[in-house]
Amino acid sequence: MEPELAKLNPEIAVYAKKSASWAFFEGALNAAIQQNWDFPEDRQKLEDVLFAALRECLAMLSSFYNEREPEGTSLDMPTIRRISEIVRHQPFIERLMDIVPEALQFADRKLQGTKEIVLKCVSKRADCISFAVPELRNNKRFCLDAVAANPAVLRLIMDDPSNFLCHYSGQQRQVFEESAVKRCYRAYRYAAEETRENRHLLNEDLKDKCYYESFQAILRGALEDNPRVFKYALKHELQRLYYKDAAYFMKGDPTDLLSLIEINPDAIGLMDPSDLTFEFMQRAVNCDPRSILHAERLERTQEENHAIAEIALQRADASFVPGVDHLKIRVHAVAFYNPTKIRDLEESERVMVLEQTPKAIEFLTPIQLPAHWHGLLELRSSGWFVTTVVSYAAATDIFLYGLIVPVTPTALQSRIGISEGSLQTWSSILLALFGVGLLASSPIAGYIADRFESRRYPYLFALVGLGAATALLCAGDHIGFWISGRLFQGAASAVVWVVGNALVADTVGKDGVGKAIGYTTMACCVGQLAGPLVGGVVYQHGGYYAVFGIAFGLIGLDIVLRLALIERRHALKWLQPEVGLPAMEPHAMEHHGPMQEASPRGVLGRLGILLSSPRVIVAIWGSLVVSVTMSSFDSVLPLFVQENFRWKQGGQGLIFLPLIIPHALSPVAGSFVDRFPRSSRYVTAGVFLLLMPAMILLRFVTNDSIRHKILLCALLTVIGVFISIAMPALYAEVIRFVGEKEHQTPDAFGKGGAVALALGLTNIGFATGSIVGPFFAGFIRVHSGWGTMGWALGLLAGVSSIPVLLFTGGWILRERSEGLETELVGWIKQM
Repeated sequence: MEPELAKLNPEIAVYAKKSASWAFFEGALNAAIQQNWDFPEDRQKLEDVLFAALRECLAMLSSFYNEREPEGTSLDMPTIRRISEIVRHQPFIERLMDIVPEALQFADRKLQGTKEIVLKCVSKRADCISFAVPELRNNKRFCLDAVAANPAVLRLIMDDPSNFLCHYSGQQRQVFEESAVKRCYRAYRYAAEETRENRHLLNEDLKDKCYYESFQAILRGALEDNPRVFKYALKHELQRLYYKDAAYFMKGDPTDLLSLIEINPDAIGLMDPSDLTFEFMQRAVNCDPRSILHAERLERTQEENHAIAEIALQRADASFVPGVDHLKIRVHAVAFYNPTKIRDLEESERVMVLEQTPKAIEFLTPIQLPAHWHGLLELRSSGWFVTTVVSYAAATDIFLYGLIVPVTPTALQSRIGISEGSLQTWSSILLALFGVGLLASSPIAGYIADRFESRRYPYLFALVGLGAATALLCAGDHIGFWISGRLFQGAASAVVWVVGNALVADTVGKDGVGKAIGYTTMACCVGQLAGPLVGGVVYQHGGYYAVFGIAFGLIGLDIVLRLALIERRHALKWLQPEVGLPAMEPHAMEHHGPMQEASPRGVLGRLGILLSSPRVIVAIWGSLVVSVTMSSFDSVLPLFVQENFRWKQGGQGLIFLPLIIPHALSPVAGSFVDRFPRSSRYVTAGVFLLLMPAMILLRFVTNDSIRHKILLCALLTVIGVFISIAMPALYAEVIRFVGEKEHQTPDAFGKGGAVALALGLTNIGFATGSIVGPFFAGFIRVHSGWGTMGWALGLLAGVSSIPVLLFTGGWILRERSEGLETELVGWIKQM
């Protein structure tokens, strides 16, 4: 085109073809400047003309950018300065980069350091990555993204260690190259020594020898180096071309997929399950037994699996397979295809099989078990370990319940917006909702635990509810989250307490159940009372989310311990006879099958037997009274010390300390009840009777003085001692009743027994107390004061001592008559 055309109307340059000369564009620029197109209303026209010129003659951009006269031009300096102002304007550079990515080199550091802009240019021209700021060029994540945007970038990065990832060692650069290939499988072409890009191969005549050989080399190289790269190169880069076609291109036989396995046995892992027929698996394993390690395991008949395993074992022994792979093949074939062969393995191989397929243990006799497995089974099913796991689970569960007690008032105000006048009401409601979940879930948990073959599964499932509850409370910025969280907490607690204590009873037997329940009770009470203590201190010094950080950490450890636990009745099948075992209740050894048979009476019949016993009713009532007492303090004690002593969250948590420490006596009380079973009547009745004066004396704590603070702590300590003694005796009484009933009538409760169901009923009492306690104490304190609340709780405990004395261990008069009869018989024998 002639420059004179552009002088007539500079806009002609915008629509000029690519063949236009620089003289043409120079004429358009001069004309635009002379026509005052640099005024604001015509500025865009001038930029369009300059854009068209530089799009075709990018070499001029550097001179304009630096205010220098380009060679071979006749532009005057005022015009050059005006053009320089435009090209230095970053929006103009960004616009130019859309068409000419090399313009990135003239952008300022801000643009050169903007990841999105640089990647956009790199996707169009690989060497644009050199214009990025050093911070990006030395960033692994950016370099990986650049390879994904344009695979050709990989070669530039790997060939220039001084400009890219300059702080990386040779080994680190090799690892980066592998990561880049996995990130973008087309990059394999640039990591290998091929000369043609994979994406062009499908457009060529693959029958042509040079193309065919190039394609074959790429596929073989990928398969030999990394089968996964091979798989995704086919799937993502070479659309519609899969491993069957690759087999054809590498061996020329479209039906023989064994060619892939001959190159690399890992290739069987790339194949579609529909191709892994029984016949093909036999051929593949016979071709290379290592292929069994990578093949997808499909549902086959037992005979087919056994046949595949037999071929793998024979070929592994007879072939060239290295020692390490030989061991892997033997273990894999037995673990996943024929566990019955475990009898023929060495001890070290048996251990590896059992680690992958625990069910294979059923094909071993006790004498064939690895020696150290006896110790592990004994440890993980021992009474002390089961008691420890259950105690920790109970402590964790109830700890999370109490953790937010001191947090609740402040959180309800700051996060949800509850008014100060409604704090006591909502605090009591949220505490009571825990009891609602506990109450609704306890009988269900007891029934399921007695019917299932293993109590371990519902015990593990409780962790789901516990985790969900904690997450809801942590994220709770609406009252609905808090309500749901408390309900889930109650449901999880029901399973933990009912199923956990049933596990303990199964493991230690009736002669040690009091002491074991003492430990779980101690842990439960410590968790319940330590929760507010820790919650208050951590919330005051660490904030809201620090409280829940502790909660999630405890749940994580709980998961590990519950998974490690093995039920005693399952371990007994494999422990050698000479291993000493504690006495077991009949129901502990009678769980068989995936689901236990229901007793002839059905669940209602079992409930009828339990609820018709005054001993069970009294134990349920005693649990209710203890729960009312404990939950009452959870509800009113933080607010009482806040109002009377002006204590903050730390003090509100620490005031529970006098209630916590005495629970160390629970195992002692449980051991005493185990050794002297008939003493539980008098121990429990005495505890309830002595609770009455201790609770009534709380009315004398009224002033903010040292004397009154000491009095409050002393009274709370006495109350804590009595509670710690009562709980083991109550739960041991229920378990003892079930054992005695089964001894008298073995089929009274069916094969599954009724220990968990009985504990579930007792837990109903405890749950009811958790609901009643906060409302009972909170209502009385608000309307009648602290002192009235104390004597009301004391009166409840004192009156409860009467039925406890009369019916614990059976009707008191019958016990005396039986005792007199025993003494008379002994006196006659002595004569």
